[in-house]
Amino acid sequence: MLTPIKSINIGTRIREDMGDIAGLAESINARGLLHPIIIDEAGNLIAGHRRLEAHKLLKRDEVETRTMGDLTEKEKRLIELEENTKRKALTEFEASKNLVELADAAKEVLKEDISLPGNEKSMGRPHKPDSEEKVAELIGVPQPTLSQARSHVAAVEKFPALAALGKKEAIRTAKEPDKAEQYQKAVEEFPALKEAKVPVDLAISGAEKLRSVPPEVAKSTLDKLVDDDRKYEEKQRLIDAQYRDVSIIHGLLTSAVKMRGVATDERIQNWIDTRRDRAEIELSIGQLQGGINELEKLKSKMQETLKGPRRVVSGRE
Repeated sequence: MLTPIKSINIGTRIREDMGDIAGLAESINARGLLHPIIIDEAGNLIAGHRRLEAHKLLKRDEVETRTMGDLTEKEKRLIELEENTKRKALTEFEASKNLVELADAAKEVLKEDISLPGNEKSMGRPHKPDSEEKVAELIGVPQPTLSQARSHVAAVEKFPALAALGKKEAIRTAKEPDKAEQYQKAVEEFPALKEAKVPVDLAISGAEKLRSVPPEVAKSTLDKLVDDDRKYEEKQRLIDAQYRDVSIIHGLLTSAVKMRGVATDERIQNWIDTRRDRAEIELSIGQLQGGINELEKLKSKMQETLKGPRRVVSGRE
């Protein structure tokens, strides 16, 4: 069904890399939207943020949508995987592994959907409905990001110790099997090197030095290394948590500003006229009241703060 874009609530969504929205918009303009975005009964966006932004770039007023009730079991599983990924605090390897699992689930959905436009055979060479390009488009990530995730998972499957490294370093190290094996041996012999996330070359050379000193000296050195790393990580965690909270409140304030003038009498009446039953309206009232309560709490806290002395907060280190 076609849904007005202005009526879709994006909410607070975490995505660092939206990818090539202009390229996606060009594809949608040329071939149409192959996969409708997913919303719930109240109009909240469930999946398809990039596709929605591409429609906005094309100055479209409406977008093709589906609700959760319209989905097949494989499509619901795809949504479930995507939502689980967003809710978890993941290591780089866990994120790559989840993305690959998500892509594999998307590939199954594409194989199942034989009625997709553009699946017909072209001259000499059949169009592949479950290509990596289409898989990446369906799950809303740039194709290079998906390709890199697959390389990351393959690297760790071959050399498990590389899971402790960052994605790029793990992929780069796996391309040098001798070095990867040396690193794996080093962290197996001295697990603290892995726990402290020591870079590959330093871990290999550090292991060689640790083998040449008395065991008690090696242990003392490694204990200090791990302790320093934990202190640094805890400090960074507290700083990141503070600025994440600030970002969420900024988003809430921005949403409040955008709401001004949106709920016109005509729009409200049109929304009411298209509701199917009282239960749907009652549910929406509850959701709306929840949002109002959050805004009232924020407003009350701000007013309370203004009654006292203003505090000066130093910048992020």
